[in-house]
Formats: sequence, C-alpha cells, structure tokens
Amino acid sequence: NALRAARSEDFGKRVDAGRPDSYVVHGDARVVGLLDRVRDVGPRVTSLVPLVGDQAVTDDFLPEIITELTNQDVEVRGCTRTVASIPQASIVRANDQDWATEYSDLIISIKVVSNLDEAIAHVNTYGSGHTEAIVTEDREAAARFMNEVDAASVFHNASTRFADGFRYGFGAELGISNGKLHARGPVGLDGLTTYKFKLFGSGHQVAQYANGERRFKHDASMG
Repeated sequence: NALRAARSEDFGKRVDAGRPDSYVVHGDARVVGLLDRVRDVGPRVTSLVPLVGDQAVTDDFLPEIITELTNQDVEVRGCTRTVASIPQASIVRANDQDWATEYSDLIISIKVVSNLDEAIAHVNTYGSGHTEAIVTEDREAAARFMNEVDAASVFHNASTRFADGFRYGFGAELGISNGKLHARGPVGLDGLTTYKFKLFGSGHQVAQYANGERRFKHDASMG
C-alpha cells in the first residue's frame, strides 16, 4: 500500500538525462544490436546510440551499416572519417554536441576512432553512464571495455535495449539511475558500494524475445 501511495518521482532518477548509450564496434565484429533498436522500436525509439567504430572495421563495416540505416530513414551524422568513407552517402557532419545528444528521433551519430583506448575515452566522456556496449569477437578487448567504461550496465555482443528492470528480472521498473550512491541517512561501508551489471551475449536482440523466438528465464521472487 505504501508503494502504491508513493509518487512515481520518488523512485529512481536519471542523471545527465539526454545523454545517449553507445555501441563500440571493434575488430571483425558484426553489428546486430544497433539494428535491433531500429527494426523493433522504429519511430518510438528513445534514441539511436552513437556508434564508435574502430578504424580496423571502417572499410567493410561503415558502407553496410550506413546503407541499412538510410534505408530505414535514419539520419546519419558522422565525424570527418565517417563522411570521407562513403562520399556518395548523405551524411551530416557531426559536432561535439552530437556525441552527447539523445535525439528522441531516428538520428544516429557515428565516430571512427583509432583504437580501443580512444573508444573507451570517448564513451566515458560522452556516454550516458547508464548502459554502454561493445560488439567484438575479441574477448580481451571486451573485458577491458567492460572493466574500464564507467556505466551502470556494460554489454558484450548484446543490444543495449536489454537494460530494463523487467528484462533484468526485477519485476516492475520504478525508475532508472546512473548515480552511484544510493544510501540515505547514516552511511556505513555497504552504503559506499554500488552496482555494475555485465551482460554477455552472442548477438542477442530484444526483438527475439518480443516475437517469442527466445524466452527470459525469470525465477519467481521470494517473499
């Protein structure tokens, strides 16, 4: 009853609202999670994430993904190297504000970086601090990304749309937060600890669960 009576704004918060989640594409990875957001959510999508591509994947990856995105009426904004990679494409030149913007529209910003260090630095500078993902077959690179990126949830080869209270098995989602301290009143050692969720996939997409192809394995909570 107390829960029902409480106002929704009393539960959870989002710090730096408007900053987007990010995908990092590294090595010979294939992107599926990004398109999951486009295909399944369409115009209702909260945002399309900035895509930070490793220089090694630029030649093969960018033409394919940009063609797929533009075919779905997504506006692409890119860095100088992104624009130069496909001269014939209608790519808008991105600026620093684009990297930190959650558009609430079918718009995506793409940045090509030279290495994983630069990708991690970019995500830690412009990311949401809520959910960030890397798409790669390189387990060492994935481990570095998941350990060094400062976010509440970090994913390997899975769509960032899995960052959801129900999908985590929490039941109803009362709010979201990228804050780290959650204690109130006197604070002991446990109040100085926080959480970081790590999700490991193999190209998992939320659409597969929405259409019944896969099912969540949630256990009933005790109490």
